Amino acid sequence: MFARFEQGSTGRWLLTGVLLLGEAVTADRLRKVPVAALENSWNLTVDGGDFRAEVEALPPLKREPGMPPEEFSDLVAQHYTTWARYVAHPADAMAAEHGIKVPTVHTWIREARLRGFLPPARRGKGRGL
Repeated sequence: MFARFEQGSTGRWLLTGVLLLGEAVTADRLRKVPVAALENSWNLTVDGGDFRAEVEALPPLKREPGMPPEEFSDLVAQHYTTWARYVAHPADAMAAEHGIKVPTVHTWIREARLRGFLPPARRGKGRGL
């Protein structure tokens, strides 16, 4: 299998072509192409150095005692925006990176959206900003 990627308007690399060689191409075989995993891998490989440096430059993703809710929502938005440039499912990646349950991260993201730190979520296929 060969894959072609192009950089989207957000700076994230998107899968734009796939070449399958070998056995007959069937619907079953096409469904097994891990599009999200391919995109994540490519984005982390191509810009991996920038990604790790960006994530490590962010303050830790935890609510400190006495931290105003607006400040925490802004912090969540910073982390989400950074992760969204590199992975297809930023909430899942944030949860895994920080040892937090995914539903908790989704709640934080929802709160950041309600406070205006993130744009409304897109409905339909996939996830993202």
